[in-house]
Amino acid sequence: MGIVTTVKNEIDSYVSGEVRITDRISFSQYRTVRHISNFANRTYPSGNVDSQGNYKYWFDIISPRIDNETKNIDFDTSDITLYSEMKSDRVRVMLSNALLREWMKETQQGVSLNEDIENCTGWGNMIWKKVKGGKLALDLTDTYVINQKAKTLSESPVIERHLLTSSQLRAKRGIYNEERVDELLKSRGNVSYVEGISDDKGIRYYELFERNGEVSVEDYNEARRELGQGEIASNDPENEFILAKSILCLMDGGSGGKLLFVERLKSMDDIYVEYHRGRYVGRWLRVGFYEMLMDIQIRANEIGNQIARALEYGAIQLFTSSDDSIYRNVLTDLQRGDIVKAKDLRRLDMSMQDISNYIAEWNQLMQTADRLTNSTDIASGEEMPSGMPFKLGNLLNQNSNKLYNFIREKLALSFKSIYENWILPELLKDFGERDVVRITGDSEYLDLYREALIEEWYIRNLVALGPHTSEEAKVLKERKAEQLGKSKEELVRLGRDFWKDYKARVSVNITGESVNINTDIESRNTLLALEPDPIRKSALLDQIYTRLGIDMTKLPKAQPQNMQVPQGKTVMPTQ
Repeated sequence: MGIVTTVKNEIDSYVSGEVRITDRISFSQYRTVRHISNFANRTYPSGNVDSQGNYKYWFDIISPRIDNETKNIDFDTSDITLYSEMKSDRVRVMLSNALLREWMKETQQGVSLNEDIENCTGWGNMIWKKVKGGKLALDLTDTYVINQKAKTLSESPVIERHLLTSSQLRAKRGIYNEERVDELLKSRGNVSYVEGISDDKGIRYYELFERNGEVSVEDYNEARRELGQGEIASNDPENEFILAKSILCLMDGGSGGKLLFVERLKSMDDIYVEYHRGRYVGRWLRVGFYEMLMDIQIRANEIGNQIARALEYGAIQLFTSSDDSIYRNVLTDLQRGDIVKAKDLRRLDMSMQDISNYIAEWNQLMQTADRLTNSTDIASGEEMPSGMPFKLGNLLNQNSNKLYNFIREKLALSFKSIYENWILPELLKDFGERDVVRITGDSEYLDLYREALIEEWYIRNLVALGPHTSEEAKVLKERKAEQLGKSKEELVRLGRDFWKDYKARVSVNITGESVNINTDIESRNTLLALEPDPIRKSALLDQIYTRLGIDMTKLPKAQPQNMQVPQGKTVMPTQ
């Protein structure tokens, strides 16, 4: 069938089709995502003016609750630290944490992290994609999960829609097929297959689709031949499937298409990391605050606009009388001090008689929204009701925070995967002595780094060195240090091996996930107060320093005091 035809059919089915979740429930992720986008932008699908020309107000009840959950989750870059239980990794952890902090600052991860947390709450779903230099949060309105009933992205092809300018497309010439890129650049651009593209100020846009998912070996080899690239062998190419990335452009209303790039993939996990706030209910797109509160937001808008119209009508003062000789308009036909003679002149009551019922329904809607989003007065920081005991309020606050801790743990699992598998390997790939000085600003750390290199070399070659005493080990390390001082190449080689097994032992520790720093330190402090043995006390303090990321070698040490000598024994002075 070919990759271009496959992508076209999948997009058509996603945009115009539906899936059956149950016998009575049909679902379209494409329409749902766009409906959510209207709520996120506080826009009525039919416009902000009704059929009578009245402006329709939007009474936003969702954004404050998103802000409340974001505040209570309290997730930021300071919560992301590297940690290893191995004592020999002390220098590695110290340097890699410093390198990670530098990268976060340079790439402004704090800003993107805050935006990600807000989107995770409002939309209920997030997809991060691995890109050069870090990660990219995908826009769900331009990301198509073809198998809409999948639990994870590994069960579905994923198609991304990208709009590129001429300069952006031209920069891809060294990556995509150059001949086809040039042919596309010569076209008029601005031809959209899914949605319209604006043509402001004559800027040309090119709509490209990137598909990541399974394709048959037959279609893959056909695409490779088309691009002048090598094929892969298969005994049954029509029925054997592999993961592949394909980038193409659909033209002329979908009747034609150009394949620009194709390559094989190892795993979908190497490309995407996903997050879901809610539970799986038969569809990949879980429910976030926008979708959860849609019905309440719609009814709140209706009540708010009805009350607004009623107040507007109530401000109009109308009078009635059966006397034909009465004036037509008291504002234009009367002056201050005039005497009005009429049989039954009276004012019409234009006030809203059942406004209390609307207010009661509004309050009930807000209470329902608070329960759905865990936005009670205590969780949002409001004052406790008068007469509530302090202990009860504290207990309610703890129970409310349990949900936020659970959400923080789910977020932590996603970010652990991103930092352990994407960010950390790239940061440590070319790490060397210059990086040590650059991120620490202290030459003493360079000595620590070299000592750690020698220690790592010693451990790696422990079996090959054979049995030897501690004194012989000290001599071996000194000789290796001399060799490193003479050979720059050897120092670089050991620097590469220094991080070889580090990834397998390190973990990205995020407060609220499996290892909680504050709880861990508090437990060690409790043991520290109960432990009578001074040696074990010192070991516990060393663990606390390591847990906090404090370099103990930089701390001043007291001189050892003279030991008290028991009577009848003589101790020779040491040199």
